[in-house]
Amino acid sequence: MNFRTHVKSYKNKKRVDNPKEDWLIFENTHEPIVTQQEFGLVQELRKNKRRHTKHEKVNPFSGMVYCADCGKKMYLCRAKSLTADQEHLKCGTYANDKDECTAHFIRTIVLKEIILSELNKLISFVRENDDEFVQAAMDNSVQKQSSELLTLSCDICIT
Repeated sequence: MNFRTHVKSYKNKKRVDNPKEDWLIFENTHEPIVTQQEFGLVQELRKNKRRHTKHEKVNPFSGMVYCADCGKKMYLCRAKSLTADQEHLKCGTYANDKDECTAHFIRTIVLKEIILSELNKLISFVRENDDEFVQAAMDNSVQKQSSELLTLSCDICIT
């Protein structure tokens, strides 16, 4: 079992988990059923697994809104009985355990208004400070490219 668990005594049959540092993993010991690329692709798809929605229209904030206190995702609450004004996002932690977080929710209409006002502020800033914005964007792009090159060169040095 690759030393993932152990028993404290031969008398006690209860298994105890070992820390991950003590596990032994033997890679490539048999012929693989699927290629490593296929396995990686499936793992990536499973990471982004979503539940099938009954509504045709997907909420634009799905998977993008997080609770300010606990940092967990906020989940969309909608039903055929709710109007568009009543549709809201609520804290996933509070939905599972009332003691871990408080009742946080925001209506999607309010969230849309907040985002539109922030986008309008950004657009007005860009219009007023066109040269400053372009320079900041170029500096950010250069900084990002240099960090990517540094990471790439470090990866090459290691291998």
